[in-house]
Formats: sequence, C-alpha cells, structure tokens
Amino acid sequence: MDVQAAFAVLLMFAATVNADGEASASFRGSEVTLTCPFDGAWYDKDTKLSETDAYTFQYEVPVQYDCKTSTGRLYQFYVRGLACDNCFELDAFLFIGMVTADVIVSTVLMIIIYRCNRKTSSDAAPHPAKSPAKAPGRAPPIPHPDYAPLNPNTRSMGTYSTVVTKMG
Repeated sequence: MDVQAAFAVLLMFAATVNADGEASASFRGSEVTLTCPFDGAWYDKDTKLSETDAYTFQYEVPVQYDCKTSTGRLYQFYVRGLACDNCFELDAFLFIGMVTADVIVSTVLMIIIYRCNRKTSSDAAPHPAKSPAKAPGRAPPIPHPDYAPLNPNTRSMGTYSTVVTKMG
C-alpha cells in the first residue's frame, strides 16, 4: 500500500504547473516553490509574505497565494496535493528512458542466453543404443488351484489387460 501511495504522489507532481511566461510551481518533498514571472510581492490574502520573485514554503494544507507584480498584474496560485518529506519529483523523460533502457538490456540478455544455449549438433536422429542382453527370467509361476488359466483367444490385448504376478 505504501508503494502505491508513493507512486500516486510521484505521478501527481510529475509535471510542473506553468501559467503565463515563467510562472510556475515546483515540488520537492514537502517543500513548494512558487515562481512569479516578474519581480513582485507575495500575499496570503492581504498579508504580505515576501518581496522576491520566488516564494518557498512547507506544504501542509491546500493554500492560495497571490503574486502582485510591479506592473500591477496579479497571479494567483492555488496549491493542493499530497506531499511528504521522502517524496521526489519524477521526470517523465527520465522515467521513459529507464523503461526503454530496461527493455533494451533485457533483450540483449535474452539474445546472449539464447546464443549460449543453442544446440551445437544437428537434429539428426540419434544412433540407437544397443539394448542390453536380457538375463534369463524366472520359471513361470505354478498356477493356483483356485484360479482358472486365461484363454489367449478371448483375452483382450489392451494396455491394462496383462496380469503381472510377482513371486518372492
């Protein structure tokens, strides 16, 4: 469950949010950095927070911050998501590159294993081995007086029709 939650958080923050120009929001763990496209002041409602073009804070709950530029333009940032200290941003190109590299390496390994384990001889029929000489068998068993001998003319020749008697 923890892996699924971490993967969901990574996918949520995979792309950086872009507004006009260079206005953006980036996440690193539980730290959020908001960037205003021009120099301006950051506000939380009517409270002035900072005079820089970038504002960094620890994310805990959904918040809305405003950036008022020197030209009088207002940029509003609403930040909502899941953040944690152990999380990191997943770059889409890095992820695609890792998957592609994994497929290529797996293919190369399969080719190497196939070539190393390939048969070196042809598929010709193997030479029949000499069968060992059979040792002389035991004498036929003495028929039991309670059983009648089988008639070879009426006896079935199926797989399970033979009777095996082991003596001794």
